[in-house]
Amino acid sequence: MTLSAAGLAAVSQGANAQQAATQVAANQLPPIVVEGATLQAKPVAKAAPKPMPKPVVESVAEPAPAPKKVKKAAAPKAKPAAQATASDAPAPQPPGAADLEAANAADADVNGTSEATSSAGISSEKIGSAVSVVTGVELRARQIRNGGDALRSMPGVAVTRDAGIGGLTQVRIRGAEGNHTAVLIDGIEANDTTNGEFNFSDLSTDDIERIEVIRGPQSGIYGSGAIGGVVNIVTRGGRGPLTIRTMGEAGSFGTKAGSLGVSGGTDKAWGSVSISGRETNGFDISPVGNENDGSQLKTLNIRGGVQLLPGITLDLTLRHTNKQGDRDTQAPFPDPNGIQVDDPARFKETTWLGAAKLTWESFDGHLVQVAKATRNTTERNDTSVFFGTPSITNNEGTREDYSYTGTYLLDTPGVIMAHHYFTGLLEHQSESFTPKSDYGFGFAADGVERTRKLDAQAFEYRGEFADRLFVQGTVRHDDSSAVGTNATPAHGSVAALTRDRPSSARKLWHRHQAADDV
Repeated sequence: MTLSAAGLAAVSQGANAQQAATQVAANQLPPIVVEGATLQAKPVAKAAPKPMPKPVVESVAEPAPAPKKVKKAAAPKAKPAAQATASDAPAPQPPGAADLEAANAADADVNGTSEATSSAGISSEKIGSAVSVVTGVELRARQIRNGGDALRSMPGVAVTRDAGIGGLTQVRIRGAEGNHTAVLIDGIEANDTTNGEFNFSDLSTDDIERIEVIRGPQSGIYGSGAIGGVVNIVTRGGRGPLTIRTMGEAGSFGTKAGSLGVSGGTDKAWGSVSISGRETNGFDISPVGNENDGSQLKTLNIRGGVQLLPGITLDLTLRHTNKQGDRDTQAPFPDPNGIQVDDPARFKETTWLGAAKLTWESFDGHLVQVAKATRNTTERNDTSVFFGTPSITNNEGTREDYSYTGTYLLDTPGVIMAHHYFTGLLEHQSESFTPKSDYGFGFAADGVERTRKLDAQAFEYRGEFADRLFVQGTVRHDDSSAVGTNATPAHGSVAALTRDRPSSARKLWHRHQAADDV
Protein backbone atom coordinates (compact mmCIF):
# COMPACT_ATOMS: atom_id res chain seq x y z
CA MET A 1 0.00 0.00 0.00
CA THR A 2 1.24 3.50 -0.84
CA LEU A 3 0.09 6.20 1.59
CA SER A 4 0.68 9.87 0.75
CA ALA A 5 0.28 12.72 3.24
CA ALA A 6 1.31 15.48 0.87
CA GLY A 7 0.25 18.40 3.00
CA LEU A 8 2.25 17.27 6.05
CA ALA A 9 5.25 16.35 3.93
CA ALA A 10 5.41 19.80 2.40
CA VAL A 11 5.65 21.39 5.85
CA SER A 12 8.17 18.97 7.34
CA GLN A 13 10.49 18.46 4.41
CA GLY A 14 11.03 22.01 3.14
CA ALA A 15 14.16 22.35 1.04
CA ASN A 16 14.99 18.66 1.46
CA ALA A 17 11.79 17.75 -0.40
CA GLN A 18 12.84 19.72 -3.45
CA GLN A 19 16.28 18.12 -3.36
CA ALA A 20 14.75 14.65 -3.12
CA ALA A 21 12.35 15.37 -5.96
CA THR A 22 15.33 16.31 -8.12
CA GLN A 23 17.03 13.01 -7.24
CA VAL A 24 13.88 11.08 -8.10
CA ALA A 25 13.59 12.83 -11.46
CA ALA A 26 17.25 12.08 -12.23
CA ASN A 27 17.41 8.47 -11.07
CA GLN A 28 13.92 6.97 -11.07
CA LEU A 29 12.20 8.24 -14.22
CA PRO A 30 12.02 5.88 -17.21
CA PRO A 31 13.24 6.79 -20.69
CA ILE A 32 10.99 9.19 -22.59
CA VAL A 33 8.54 7.23 -24.73
CA VAL A 34 5.82 9.05 -26.66
CA GLU A 35 2.51 7.56 -27.84
CA GLY A 36 0.81 10.55 -29.44
CA ALA A 37 3.36 11.82 -31.99
CA THR A 38 2.78 9.25 -34.74
CA LEU A 39 -0.11 7.62 -36.53
CA GLN A 40 1.50 4.21 -36.04
CA ALA A 41 -0.60 1.45 -34.47
CA LYS A 42 1.12 0.63 -31.18
CA PRO A 43 1.64 -2.97 -30.03
CA VAL A 44 0.33 -4.08 -26.66
CA ALA A 45 2.46 -2.93 -23.73
CA LYS A 46 4.05 -5.67 -21.65
CA ALA A 47 4.35 -5.65 -17.89
CA ALA A 48 7.95 -5.24 -16.77
CA PRO A 49 9.28 -6.77 -13.52
CA LYS A 50 9.41 -4.44 -10.55
CA PRO A 51 12.95 -3.61 -9.37
CA MET A 52 13.96 -4.39 -5.80
CA PRO A 53 14.14 -1.20 -3.71
CA LYS A 54 17.62 -0.45 -2.39
CA PRO A 55 18.02 -0.52 1.41
CA VAL A 56 18.99 2.72 3.09
CA VAL A 57 21.82 2.66 5.67
CA GLU A 58 21.42 5.27 8.37
CA SER A 59 25.15 5.75 8.91
CA VAL A 60 25.76 6.70 5.27
CA ALA A 61 25.01 10.34 4.47
CA GLU A 62 25.50 10.32 0.72
CA PRO A 63 22.62 9.22 -1.54
CA ALA A 64 22.51 5.79 -3.10
CA PRO A 65 24.42 5.58 -6.39
CA ALA A 66 22.42 5.96 -9.58
CA PRO A 67 21.86 2.81 -11.63
CA LYS A 68 24.54 2.11 -14.21
CA LYS A 69 23.78 3.23 -17.75
CA VAL A 70 23.57 0.37 -20.20
CA LYS A 71 24.59 0.72 -23.81
CA LYS A 72 21.95 -0.04 -26.40
CA ALA A 73 23.86 -2.95 -27.92
CA ALA A 74 24.46 -4.80 -24.67
CA ALA A 75 21.75 -6.54 -22.66
CA PRO A 76 21.73 -5.68 -18.93
CA LYS A 77 22.82 -8.41 -16.54
CA ALA A 78 20.27 -8.56 -13.78
CA LYS A 79 21.44 -9.84 -10.40
CA PRO A 80 19.12 -12.40 -8.79
CA ALA A 81 16.84 -10.71 -6.32
CA ALA A 82 13.50 -11.42 -4.68
CA GLN A 83 10.48 -9.84 -6.33
CA ALA A 84 9.21 -6.83 -4.37
CA THR A 85 5.51 -6.47 -3.60
CA ALA A 86 3.34 -3.44 -3.16
CA SER A 87 3.40 -3.86 0.63
CA ASP A 88 7.22 -3.93 0.87
CA ALA A 89 8.58 -0.97 2.80
CA PRO A 90 12.15 0.40 2.90
CA ALA A 91 14.22 0.25 6.06
CA PRO A 92 13.68 3.02 8.65
CA GLN A 93 15.58 6.17 7.76
CA PRO A 94 16.06 9.63 9.18
CA PRO A 95 13.66 12.42 8.18
CA GLY A 96 14.70 14.56 5.23
CA ALA A 97 15.43 13.91 1.61
CA ALA A 98 15.60 10.14 1.96
CA ASP A 99 11.99 9.92 3.20
CA LEU A 100 10.50 11.67 0.19
CA GLU A 101 12.88 9.92 -2.21
CA ALA A 102 11.84 6.51 -0.88
CA ALA A 103 8.15 7.40 -1.03
CA ASN A 104 8.34 8.57 -4.60
CA ALA A 105 10.62 5.71 -5.62
CA ALA A 106 8.01 3.28 -4.33
CA ASP A 107 5.36 5.22 -6.20
CA ALA A 108 7.46 4.96 -9.35
CA ASP A 109 7.94 1.23 -8.92
CA VAL A 110 4.27 0.49 -8.31
CA ASN A 111 2.67 3.03 -10.60
CA GLY A 112 5.28 4.24 -13.05
CA THR A 113 8.21 1.95 -13.79
CA SER A 114 6.30 -1.24 -14.58
CA GLU A 115 4.06 0.74 -16.94
CA ALA A 116 6.23 3.43 -18.46
CA THR A 117 9.27 1.33 -19.31
CA SER A 118 7.07 -0.97 -21.34
CA SER A 119 4.70 1.60 -22.84
CA ALA A 120 3.77 0.98 -26.45
CA GLY A 121 5.21 4.19 -27.83
CA ILE A 122 8.07 5.64 -29.86
CA SER A 123 11.29 7.03 -28.40
CA SER A 124 11.28 10.82 -28.50
CA GLU A 125 14.72 10.68 -30.15
CA LYS A 126 13.06 9.26 -33.29
CA ILE A 127 10.37 11.92 -33.68
CA GLY A 128 10.72 15.10 -35.72
CA SER A 129 8.62 17.15 -33.30
CA ALA A 130 9.36 19.09 -30.14
CA VAL A 131 8.14 16.91 -27.26
CA SER A 132 7.98 17.41 -23.50
CA VAL A 133 6.87 14.72 -21.05
CA VAL A 134 5.98 15.04 -17.38
CA THR A 135 5.37 11.83 -15.42
CA GLY A 136 3.07 11.10 -12.52
CA VAL A 137 6.12 10.60 -10.31
CA GLU A 138 7.21 14.18 -11.03
CA LEU A 139 3.71 15.55 -10.46
CA ARG A 140 3.42 13.88 -7.08
CA ALA A 141 6.94 14.91 -6.06
CA ARG A 142 6.09 18.53 -6.93
CA GLN A 143 2.63 18.19 -5.30
CA ILE A 144 0.79 19.36 -8.43
CA ARG A 145 -2.92 18.63 -8.20
CA ASN A 146 -4.35 20.32 -11.30
CA GLY A 147 -3.74 19.58 -14.97
CA GLY A 148 -3.21 23.23 -15.90
CA ASP A 149 -0.50 23.65 -13.28
CA ALA A 150 1.25 20.55 -14.63
CA LEU A 151 1.86 22.32 -17.97
CA ARG A 152 2.82 25.81 -16.80
CA SER A 153 6.57 25.21 -16.81
CA MET A 154 6.72 23.57 -20.23
CA PRO A 155 8.36 25.52 -23.08
CA GLY A 156 6.07 26.94 -25.72
CA VAL A 157 2.96 26.43 -23.55
CA ALA A 158 0.83 29.27 -22.12
CA VAL A 159 -1.72 28.50 -19.38
CA THR A 160 -4.40 31.01 -18.34
CA ARG A 161 -7.14 30.75 -15.72
CA ASP A 162 -9.95 33.26 -15.30
CA ALA A 163 -10.74 32.63 -11.62
CA GLY A 164 -9.94 30.18 -8.84
CA ILE A 165 -9.06 26.48 -9.16
CA GLY A 166 -12.38 25.62 -10.78
CA GLY A 167 -12.34 28.48 -13.27
CA LEU A 168 -11.91 28.10 -17.02
CA THR A 169 -8.28 27.01 -17.64
CA GLN A 170 -7.02 27.32 -21.21
CA VAL A 171 -3.80 25.92 -22.70
CA ARG A 172 -2.28 27.50 -25.79
CA ILE A 173 0.70 26.01 -27.62
CA ARG A 174 3.04 28.22 -29.64
CA GLY A 175 0.60 31.11 -29.77
CA ALA A 176 -2.35 29.14 -31.17
CA GLU A 177 -5.79 29.30 -29.56
CA GLY A 178 -7.12 26.82 -27.01
CA ASN A 179 -9.33 25.14 -29.62
CA HIS A 180 -6.23 24.54 -31.78
CA THR A 181 -4.84 22.09 -29.20
CA ALA A 182 -6.03 18.49 -29.44
CA VAL A 183 -6.37 16.86 -26.01
CA LEU A 184 -6.44 13.07 -25.70
CA ILE A 185 -7.13 11.13 -22.50
CA ASP A 186 -6.25 7.45 -22.93
CA GLY A 187 -6.73 7.83 -26.68
CA ILE A 188 -10.12 9.57 -26.42
CA GLU A 189 -10.50 13.06 -27.87
CA ALA A 190 -11.56 15.10 -24.83
CA ASN A 191 -12.13 18.51 -26.47
CA ASP A 192 -15.63 19.85 -25.90
CA THR A 193 -17.85 19.92 -28.98
CA THR A 194 -19.31 23.22 -27.70
CA ASN A 195 -16.23 25.34 -28.38
CA GLY A 196 -13.55 22.85 -29.44
CA GLU A 197 -11.50 23.44 -26.27
CA PHE A 198 -10.63 21.36 -23.23
CA ASN A 199 -11.02 22.95 -19.80
CA PHE A 200 -7.91 21.83 -17.89
CA SER A 201 -9.52 22.66 -14.54
CA ASP A 202 -11.50 19.43 -15.13
CA LEU A 203 -8.27 17.38 -15.04
CA SER A 204 -7.13 15.93 -11.72
CA THR A 205 -3.56 14.59 -11.62
CA ASP A 206 -4.20 11.87 -9.01
CA ASP A 207 -4.47 9.03 -11.54
CA ILE A 208 -2.10 10.30 -14.24
CA GLU A 209 0.83 8.17 -15.38
CA ARG A 210 2.25 10.82 -17.70
CA ILE A 211 1.38 13.84 -19.86
CA GLU A 212 2.92 14.29 -23.31
CA VAL A 213 2.99 17.73 -24.93
CA ILE A 214 3.79 17.65 -28.67
CA ARG A 215 4.38 21.19 -29.88
CA GLY A 216 3.75 22.33 -33.43
CA PRO A 217 1.19 21.33 -36.08
CA GLN A 218 -0.02 17.72 -35.85
CA SER A 219 -2.97 18.02 -38.25
CA GLY A 220 -1.57 15.32 -40.51
CA ILE A 221 -2.37 12.88 -37.71
CA TYR A 222 -5.28 14.40 -35.78
CA GLY A 223 -6.95 16.81 -38.21
CA SER A 224 -7.55 20.56 -38.03
CA GLY A 225 -8.04 20.58 -34.26
CA ALA A 226 -4.29 20.03 -33.73
CA ILE A 227 -2.85 23.10 -35.49
CA GLY A 228 -1.09 24.25 -32.31
CA GLY A 229 -0.14 20.84 -30.96
CA VAL A 230 -1.31 17.87 -28.94
CA VAL A 231 -1.61 17.14 -25.22
CA ASN A 232 -1.74 13.36 -24.74
CA ILE A 233 -2.71 12.25 -21.22
CA VAL A 234 -2.14 8.64 -20.13
CA THR A 235 -3.63 7.36 -16.88
CA ARG A 236 -2.57 4.32 -14.86
CA GLY A 237 -3.10 1.13 -16.79
CA GLY A 238 -3.19 -1.54 -14.10
CA ARG A 239 -0.46 -4.05 -14.94
CA GLY A 240 1.68 -5.13 -12.01
CA PRO A 241 1.10 -6.40 -8.48
CA LEU A 242 -2.13 -5.73 -6.61
CA THR A 243 -1.76 -2.18 -5.31
CA ILE A 244 -3.92 0.06 -3.14
CA ARG A 245 -3.21 3.79 -3.12
CA THR A 246 -4.71 6.35 -0.74
CA MET A 247 -4.17 10.08 -0.29
CA GLY A 248 -5.74 12.73 1.92
CA GLU A 249 -4.89 16.35 2.59
CA ALA A 250 -6.35 19.61 3.86
CA GLY A 251 -5.22 23.22 3.73
CA SER A 252 -6.17 26.88 3.64
CA PHE A 253 -9.28 28.36 2.02
CA GLY A 254 -11.24 25.36 3.30
CA THR A 255 -9.45 23.07 0.84
CA LYS A 256 -9.62 19.33 1.30
CA ALA A 257 -8.93 16.44 -1.05
CA GLY A 258 -8.67 12.68 -1.10
CA SER A 259 -8.25 9.78 -3.49
CA LEU A 260 -8.42 5.98 -3.50
CA GLY A 261 -7.09 3.69 -6.20
CA VAL A 262 -6.80 -0.06 -6.77
CA SER A 263 -4.85 -1.66 -9.61
CA GLY A 264 -3.24 -4.93 -10.54
CA GLY A 265 -2.94 -7.59 -13.20
CA THR A 266 -0.76 -9.58 -15.54
CA ASP A 267 -0.32 -9.72 -19.31
CA LYS A 268 -3.47 -11.90 -19.40
CA ALA A 269 -5.82 -9.53 -17.56
CA TRP A 270 -5.37 -6.18 -15.85
CA GLY A 271 -7.36 -3.33 -14.40
CA SER A 272 -7.24 -0.04 -12.52
CA VAL A 273 -9.98 1.86 -10.67
CA SER A 274 -9.51 5.23 -9.01
CA ILE A 275 -11.76 7.86 -7.46
CA SER A 276 -10.71 11.30 -6.31
CA GLY A 277 -12.29 14.48 -5.01
CA ARG A 278 -11.18 18.02 -4.29
CA GLU A 279 -13.17 20.84 -2.71
CA THR A 280 -12.30 24.42 -1.78
CA ASN A 281 -14.13 27.47 -0.49
CA GLY A 282 -12.08 29.56 -2.89
CA PHE A 283 -11.50 33.31 -2.75
CA ASP A 284 -12.97 36.52 -4.17
CA ILE A 285 -11.41 37.96 -7.36
CA SER A 286 -13.72 41.00 -7.56
CA PRO A 287 -12.39 44.29 -6.16
CA VAL A 288 -15.74 45.07 -4.53
CA GLY A 289 -17.51 42.62 -2.25
CA ASN A 290 -16.48 39.64 -0.15
CA GLU A 291 -18.15 36.62 -1.77
CA ASN A 292 -15.75 33.71 -2.11
CA ASP A 293 -16.07 31.52 -5.20
CA GLY A 294 -15.57 27.89 -4.32
CA SER A 295 -15.49 24.76 -6.46
CA GLN A 296 -15.69 20.98 -6.27
CA LEU A 297 -14.27 18.35 -8.61
CA LYS A 298 -14.94 14.60 -8.52
CA THR A 299 -13.29 12.08 -10.86
CA LEU A 300 -13.85 8.38 -11.54
CA ASN A 301 -11.42 6.56 -13.82
CA ILE A 302 -11.64 2.88 -14.84
CA ARG A 303 -9.22 1.12 -17.18
CA GLY A 304 -8.89 -2.57 -17.89
CA GLY A 305 -8.03 -5.14 -20.47
CA VAL A 306 -7.85 -8.81 -21.25
CA GLN A 307 -5.94 -11.00 -23.68
CA LEU A 308 -8.64 -12.79 -25.66
CA LEU A 309 -6.21 -14.92 -27.68
CA PRO A 310 -2.45 -14.88 -28.17
CA GLY A 311 -1.76 -11.56 -29.91
CA ILE A 312 -5.36 -10.28 -29.52
CA THR A 313 -6.26 -7.96 -26.66
CA LEU A 314 -9.28 -5.89 -25.67
CA ASP A 315 -8.89 -2.62 -23.72
CA LEU A 316 -11.77 -0.73 -22.10
CA THR A 317 -11.77 2.78 -20.63
CA LEU A 318 -14.40 4.78 -18.74
CA ARG A 319 -13.83 8.22 -17.21
CA HIS A 320 -16.32 10.53 -15.49
CA THR A 321 -15.77 14.03 -14.11
CA ASN A 322 -18.26 16.20 -12.24
CA LYS A 323 -17.35 19.80 -11.43
CA GLN A 324 -19.42 22.57 -9.94
CA GLY A 325 -18.67 25.93 -8.41
CA ASP A 326 -19.27 29.66 -8.15
CA ARG A 327 -18.10 32.46 -10.41
CA ASP A 328 -18.11 36.23 -10.65
CA THR A 329 -19.04 38.19 -13.76
CA GLN A 330 -18.38 41.53 -15.43
CA ALA A 331 -20.43 44.60 -14.57
CA PRO A 332 -23.71 44.93 -16.57
CA PHE A 333 -22.07 47.59 -18.71
CA PRO A 334 -18.48 46.36 -19.40
CA ASP A 335 -15.74 48.95 -19.37
CA PRO A 336 -12.26 48.70 -20.92
CA ASN A 337 -10.86 47.36 -17.64
CA GLY A 338 -13.22 44.37 -17.54
CA ILE A 339 -13.94 44.80 -13.81
CA GLN A 340 -15.39 41.73 -12.12
CA VAL A 341 -18.24 42.09 -9.61
CA ASP A 342 -19.75 39.65 -7.13
CA ASP A 343 -22.46 37.56 -8.70
CA PRO A 344 -24.50 34.60 -7.41
CA ALA A 345 -23.73 32.73 -10.64
CA ARG A 346 -22.99 29.00 -10.45
CA PHE A 347 -21.81 26.44 -12.98
CA LYS A 348 -21.91 22.66 -13.29
CA GLU A 349 -20.04 20.54 -15.82
CA THR A 350 -20.19 16.78 -16.33
CA THR A 351 -18.20 14.68 -18.78
CA TRP A 352 -18.25 11.00 -19.74
CA LEU A 353 -15.41 9.51 -21.79
CA GLY A 354 -15.50 5.89 -22.95
CA ALA A 355 -13.49 3.70 -25.31
CA ALA A 356 -13.18 0.12 -26.50
CA LYS A 357 -10.02 -0.89 -28.36
CA LEU A 358 -9.22 -4.22 -30.02
CA THR A 359 -5.56 -4.84 -30.90
CA TRP A 360 -4.35 -7.72 -33.08
CA GLU A 361 -0.65 -8.47 -33.49
CA SER A 362 0.39 -11.00 -36.13
CA PHE A 363 3.42 -12.13 -38.13
CA ASP A 364 5.65 -11.93 -35.07
CA GLY A 365 4.60 -8.34 -34.40
CA HIS A 366 5.29 -7.10 -37.93
CA LEU A 367 1.60 -6.39 -38.51
CA VAL A 368 -0.37 -4.52 -35.84
CA GLN A 369 -4.06 -3.70 -36.38
CA VAL A 370 -6.20 -1.60 -34.04
CA ALA A 371 -9.97 -1.09 -34.18
CA LYS A 372 -11.26 1.52 -31.77
CA ALA A 373 -14.56 3.14 -30.80
CA THR A 374 -14.73 6.20 -28.51
CA ARG A 375 -17.47 8.45 -27.15
CA ASN A 376 -17.33 11.86 -25.47
CA THR A 377 -20.45 13.30 -23.83
CA THR A 378 -20.27 16.72 -22.18
CA GLU A 379 -22.94 18.83 -20.51
CA ARG A 380 -22.33 22.36 -19.23
CA ASN A 381 -24.90 24.22 -17.14
CA ASP A 382 -24.63 27.85 -16.02
CA THR A 383 -27.05 29.75 -13.77
CA SER A 384 -26.61 33.52 -13.61
CA VAL A 385 -28.56 36.73 -13.13
CA PHE A 386 -29.37 38.61 -16.33
CA PHE A 387 -30.63 42.15 -15.63
CA GLY A 388 -32.00 41.04 -12.27
CA THR A 389 -33.65 37.87 -13.60
CA PRO A 390 -32.19 34.36 -13.12
CA SER A 391 -31.13 32.77 -16.41
CA ILE A 392 -30.12 29.17 -17.09
CA THR A 393 -27.90 28.19 -20.02
CA ASN A 394 -27.33 24.54 -20.89
CA ASN A 395 -25.03 23.17 -23.60
CA GLU A 396 -24.93 19.47 -24.48
CA GLY A 397 -22.43 17.91 -26.86
CA THR A 398 -21.55 14.39 -28.03
CA ARG A 399 -18.74 13.04 -30.19
CA GLU A 400 -18.51 9.46 -31.45
CA ASP A 401 -15.43 8.21 -33.28
CA TYR A 402 -14.80 4.88 -35.02
CA SER A 403 -11.38 4.14 -36.48
CA TYR A 404 -9.17 1.42 -37.90
CA THR A 405 -5.37 1.70 -37.89
CA GLY A 406 -2.97 -0.82 -39.40
CA THR A 407 0.84 -0.76 -39.31
CA TYR A 408 3.19 -3.06 -41.21
CA LEU A 409 6.87 -3.27 -40.27
CA LEU A 410 9.36 -4.09 -43.03
CA ASP A 411 12.95 -4.76 -41.96
CA THR A 412 15.77 -4.38 -44.50
CA PRO A 413 18.95 -5.02 -42.48
CA GLY A 414 21.01 -5.27 -45.66
CA VAL A 415 20.09 -1.71 -46.69
CA ILE A 416 21.51 0.76 -44.16
CA MET A 417 20.10 -1.41 -41.32
CA ALA A 418 16.68 0.10 -42.01
CA HIS A 419 13.24 -0.40 -40.46
CA HIS A 420 10.20 0.82 -42.41
CA TYR A 421 6.77 1.40 -40.83
CA PHE A 422 3.78 1.79 -43.18
CA THR A 423 0.55 2.92 -41.46
CA GLY A 424 -2.96 3.50 -42.78
CA LEU A 425 -5.95 5.06 -40.99
CA LEU A 426 -9.69 5.01 -41.70
CA GLU A 427 -11.85 7.16 -39.42
CA HIS A 428 -15.49 8.17 -39.12
CA GLN A 429 -16.57 10.83 -36.65
CA SER A 430 -19.96 12.30 -35.81
CA GLU A 431 -20.63 15.27 -33.55
CA SER A 432 -23.82 16.81 -32.16
CA PHE A 433 -24.35 19.98 -30.15
CA THR A 434 -27.49 21.43 -28.56
CA PRO A 435 -27.42 24.96 -27.06
CA LYS A 436 -30.26 25.97 -24.74
CA SER A 437 -31.05 29.16 -22.83
CA ASP A 438 -34.04 30.74 -21.07
CA TYR A 439 -33.65 33.78 -23.28
CA GLY A 440 -32.67 31.95 -26.44
CA PHE A 441 -30.58 34.86 -27.76
CA GLY A 442 -32.12 34.43 -31.20
CA PHE A 443 -30.68 31.49 -33.12
CA ALA A 444 -27.62 31.08 -30.85
CA ALA A 445 -29.29 29.06 -28.05
CA ASP A 446 -32.58 27.88 -29.54
CA GLY A 447 -32.48 24.28 -28.26
CA VAL A 448 -32.05 22.84 -31.77
CA GLU A 449 -29.50 20.06 -32.22
CA ARG A 450 -26.66 20.71 -34.67
CA THR A 451 -24.78 17.80 -36.23
CA ARG A 452 -21.79 17.27 -38.47
CA LYS A 453 -19.89 14.25 -39.75
CA LEU A 454 -16.32 13.64 -40.80
CA ASP A 455 -14.69 10.85 -42.81
CA ALA A 456 -10.91 10.77 -42.88
CA GLN A 457 -8.16 8.70 -44.45
CA ALA A 458 -4.48 9.04 -43.60
CA PHE A 459 -1.20 7.37 -44.53
CA GLU A 460 2.11 7.59 -42.71
CA TYR A 461 5.61 6.35 -43.49
CA ARG A 462 8.24 6.24 -40.77
CA GLY A 463 11.79 5.06 -41.45
CA GLU A 464 14.75 4.31 -39.19
CA PHE A 465 18.16 4.11 -40.85
CA ALA A 466 21.26 2.78 -39.04
CA ASP A 467 19.75 4.02 -35.78
CA ARG A 468 20.97 7.51 -36.74
CA LEU A 469 18.50 8.93 -39.25
CA PHE A 470 14.74 8.94 -38.64
CA VAL A 471 12.22 10.24 -41.17
CA GLN A 472 8.46 10.58 -41.00
CA GLY A 473 5.87 11.64 -43.56
CA THR A 474 2.08 11.86 -43.24
CA VAL A 475 -0.77 12.80 -45.55
CA ARG A 476 -4.38 13.09 -44.40
CA HIS A 477 -7.60 13.66 -46.33
CA ASP A 478 -10.72 14.93 -44.52
CA ASP A 479 -14.26 15.05 -45.91
CA SER A 480 -16.45 17.12 -43.57
CA SER A 481 -20.17 17.71 -43.93
CA ALA A 482 -19.60 21.21 -42.52
CA VAL A 483 -16.56 22.56 -44.42
CA GLY A 484 -16.02 20.16 -47.32
CA THR A 485 -12.79 18.34 -48.24
CA ASN A 486 -9.23 19.13 -47.25
CA ALA A 487 -5.82 17.47 -47.64
CA THR A 488 -3.02 17.93 -45.11
CA PRO A 489 0.54 16.76 -45.81
CA ALA A 490 3.32 16.82 -43.21
CA HIS A 491 6.85 15.49 -43.00
CA GLY A 492 9.72 15.51 -40.53
CA SER A 493 13.20 14.12 -40.04
CA VAL A 494 15.70 13.67 -37.23
CA ALA A 495 19.44 13.00 -37.45
CA ALA A 496 21.60 12.07 -34.43
CA LEU A 497 25.09 13.63 -34.57
CA THR A 498 26.92 11.30 -32.17
CA ARG A 499 27.81 7.69 -32.76
CA ASP A 500 27.45 5.99 -29.39
CA ARG A 501 24.49 7.54 -27.56
CA PRO A 502 21.67 9.07 -29.62
CA SER A 503 19.85 10.01 -26.41
CA SER A 504 22.63 12.44 -25.44
CA ALA A 505 23.24 13.67 -28.98
CA ARG A 506 22.47 17.03 -30.42
CA LYS A 507 19.86 16.55 -33.10
CA LEU A 508 19.24 18.11 -36.45
CA TRP A 509 15.51 17.95 -37.05
CA HIS A 510 13.11 19.43 -39.52
CA ARG A 511 9.34 19.36 -39.70
CA HIS A 512 6.97 20.89 -42.21
CA GLN A 513 3.20 21.13 -41.94
CA ALA A 514 1.08 22.50 -44.75
CA ALA A 515 -0.92 25.53 -43.62
CA ASP A 516 -4.01 24.92 -45.73
CA ASP A 517 -5.77 23.20 -42.83
CA VAL A 518 -6.11 26.55 -41.05
